[in-house]
Amino acid sequence: MVQLSGEAIIGTTHDGIITSWNPEAERVYGYNEETIGKPDRLMTPQDRTNEACRVLAKIRSCQDVERLETM
Repeated sequence: MVQLSGEAIIGTTHDGIITSWNPEAERVYGYNEETIGKPDRLMTPQDRTNEACRVLAKIRSCQDVERLETM
């Protein structure tokens, strides 16, 4: 399902290390498997760092994250 999804899906550890990457994420971000093992902050523009931190904090505390659209 993840590989065939039309959404960019990036799997990470709780520490923010990229563990998986689907084809749509490759298309959207322009990277491929070279990102595996690297920090997920590579995908976050500097002006969106606070947004990403808020979302990750919700995930770490097992809260729902509704569909998020961002630039």
